[in-house]
Amino acid sequence: MARAGRGAIGLIAAAVVQDWMAQIGARTPSPLTTLDETITVVKRLLAGEEVTFDGVEVHLDAVRLDQPPTDVPRVVAGVQQQKSLALAGRVADGVILVEGAGPTYVEWSLGHANREPDDFHVVTFTMMAVHDDRRTAYGFVAPFVAGLIRERRPAFTVLPFFDEMAQGVADGGAEALLEMPPDYWREIGAIGTQDDAFEHIAALEAAGVASINVFPGERLEDAWDQLDGVAALAAR
Repeated sequence: MARAGRGAIGLIAAAVVQDWMAQIGARTPSPLTTLDETITVVKRLLAGEEVTFDGVEVHLDAVRLDQPPTDVPRVVAGVQQQKSLALAGRVADGVILVEGAGPTYVEWSLGHANREPDDFHVVTFTMMAVHDDRRTAYGFVAPFVAGLIRERRPAFTVLPFFDEMAQGVADGGAEALLEMPPDYWREIGAIGTQDDAFEHIAALEAAGVASINVFPGERLEDAWDQLDGVAALAAR
């Protein structure tokens, strides 16, 4: 499910993931500088400019797109931390917030970007696990969520109940998360009953998210079981 705010205009994502860049021998000593310069030159190229740019990491000599787009797409940054969010607010057209992003984290991110959702396109990737029995739904994603908690994903660390979740995982592993209150789960994903999923999506929209993309579990068989729920969200 995706909701967009500029017709058929696309989104071009920019992110500097050091592990991925290392795989192709392009690890950068300055991820923020690389992201800044990349977004800057891509936006200029998409606007039809001939770009000469001599930066720290990016160097172009009279480069121009042969066929620049008639409708210029947004360039959004896949970022998580305070400094990168601030950078995105200065040079990008929006942000992509990854799994675990709930309304609290969306508002926190917009604050650090120093932008308002009316002119800054916020995209989320949202976990989905729906079942008539909440505990069963939680079980679909508890191991994945436990991993995000252990890595201290910023979308979770800003939550007022993060320490409680982290202690639960430390003491009892993913199984401990099955005892979390429904409102904790509704904060971090479209997880629980179908009504819980509706509430999560509505809260994201109220926080200023323009494009919500749901993924129903890591295992293919679980994803197939969630398709009706995804369709219900898309049709609401």
